[in-house]
Amino acid sequence: MIEAILSRDNLLTALKRVESNKGSHGVEKNARTNPTATDLQLLAYHQRRTETGNL
Repeated sequence: MIEAILSRDNLLTALKRVESNKGSHGVEKNARTNPTATDLQLLAYHQRRTETGNL
């Protein structure tokens, strides 16, 4: 299940959803408008861990 959650497609879908709602406040109560370098680094990190099986 964690592989599905951290899959590139799922993470990109989530990112697009955040972008489409213009970063309106979610559960975290933080507004987001654009992905930061940290967001993209975390996406790449989790994708690598999922692909190599190092969860």
